[in-house]
Amino acid sequence: MTPFRRLFGYALRYRSKFSRGLACVVVTTAVSLLAPRILGLAIDDLTTGVTVAKLALYGSLLLGVAIVGGVFRFLMRRILTGVSRDIEYDMRNDFFAHLQKLPVSYFQTHRTGDLMSRATNDLNAVRMMIGPAVMYASNTVLGFVVALGLMIAIDARLTLYALIPLPFVSISVKYFGGMIHKRFEQIQAQLSEVSAVAQEALSGVRVVRAYRQEAAEIERFRRANEEYLRRNRQLVVVQGLFFPCMSLFLGLGAMVVIWMGSRDVIQGRITLGQFVAFHSYLLLLSWPMIAFGWVTNMLQRGMASWKRMLEVMETEPAIGDVRLKPDATSGTAPIRGEIEFRDLTFAYGQTTVLSHVSVHIDAGQTVALVGPTGSGKSTLISLLARLQDPPPGPCSWTAWTCGRCRSTCSGAQSGSCLRRRFCSPTRSRTTSPSASTPGLRPTASTRAPARPGTSES
Repeated sequence: MTPFRRLFGYALRYRSKFSRGLACVVVTTAVSLLAPRILGLAIDDLTTGVTVAKLALYGSLLLGVAIVGGVFRFLMRRILTGVSRDIEYDMRNDFFAHLQKLPVSYFQTHRTGDLMSRATNDLNAVRMMIGPAVMYASNTVLGFVVALGLMIAIDARLTLYALIPLPFVSISVKYFGGMIHKRFEQIQAQLSEVSAVAQEALSGVRVVRAYRQEAAEIERFRRANEEYLRRNRQLVVVQGLFFPCMSLFLGLGAMVVIWMGSRDVIQGRITLGQFVAFHSYLLLLSWPMIAFGWVTNMLQRGMASWKRMLEVMETEPAIGDVRLKPDATSGTAPIRGEIEFRDLTFAYGQTTVLSHVSVHIDAGQTVALVGPTGSGKSTLISLLARLQDPPPGPCSWTAWTCGRCRSTCSGAQSGSCLRRRFCSPTRSRTTSPSASTPGLRPTASTRAPARPGTSES
């Protein structure tokens, strides 16, 4: 599925709101295009004679157009911006839900700051593309088409002169749009780097201070910030050339229109009111062209950010349910708490951590897994919660085989609490191990019944 089609799926959820918002866009554009027409008629009428009634009539019409246009413009922005916020909410939930499905190994190879940047800054750029960019793009296209038709109705030759700069504007949009897209991708990537550096320094502040690495971390953060600033300056240079170029081309068109239009009024080909209306339409046409450049900027930024988010959202979870049978549980049935491993073997790559482990734990029994570092205690717990995918084999948890239990089943009905390492002055007494893994010894006790589905490591 292409990025655009994936994005379009979110928009379809709110098609009714989008329809109402686009209807307000149509009304707003139509009302705004009435004002030049009324102004042209007023000038032609008032040249024959000025009366209080005429002034009151045309003044009331212009005031009414302004009020109606303002109301529908407010509704347009409220509806379409609100829809973009709703879509942002859905995307953030989907993004976070997908992160929860990814294995621990994914977060060991991807920096936390980078993921945070994609979930915040990139998501905001996507929201701007869905909401304001769509709103201004529809307003721009509709206003351009209608204003162009009204200008042709007044004077087709003068309209042709006004459209002379249009090809240069299109070339500018194509050239600068590609540069903006590329440089904004680089900026977002560097922003992820800055976020990752800050997150790593703050989360590891004890290690940094213990080894006196404050100066090195400050220098590392400074270099990342300077690179981020340099890339932003490159984008500012492009944007600084983009908008002035468009204004220059549009200004040349307006200069030609004023020169030729004034001669037409003197020669009597068009009236003064028609010329004023034509010039007003040209001003309205200039805003869509300028807004088109701004919309292009937002679209390029939004698509670059959306592709960065899809890099995470399209990552397939390493722990899946490919071995599920039709009778596999979905996690709705309560787990009684009985746990049993039979001849379990597990390895990280080529390194075997658990070898032929057999353990039976009754419901309500408290068990401690005791052993040296690297003996497989945490691995055994992570297999129960399906943080690691268990290998095929008879590893059972209550009445369900771990390989047949859905990934949401174990996480929904089990819990684990990680503690910081500490040194204990005494040693715990252990019973004889029932597993052949060196150093791993389960110790059972019935002093306090455990809540079903909980374990201690």
